[in-house]
Amino acid sequence: MQEWRSYVASHAARLADEASVTTPVTIVAELSDEDRQPSGSALDEALIEKVKAALPAQPWADGTHKAVAVQLGISASLATRYISELIRRGDFIQQVDGQLLPDGG
Repeated sequence: MQEWRSYVASHAARLADEASVTTPVTIVAELSDEDRQPSGSALDEALIEKVKAALPAQPWADGTHKAVAVQLGISASLATRYISELIRRGDFIQQVDGQLLPDGG
């Protein structure tokens, strides 16, 4: 463990010295789905169609949004947002606990 600490310390010092004499580097973290698609912004119509195509017939089982998210490579919260939009548009019926609401919500 001591060897590892020495290694890290020596490299940290070297990197700090290099950073002080070189052009600053901007570190860009990978953006989450929410960062790429902030709330209140327009939704991606192509992704809306992909989510629509990935959804099975209703009523949906619990966790369907997670399965759609995995299938499309997006977060579960983003899948939920797009599913909510599809329901709002009338493409699907509002449901609670696997039960379709008779008036659509």
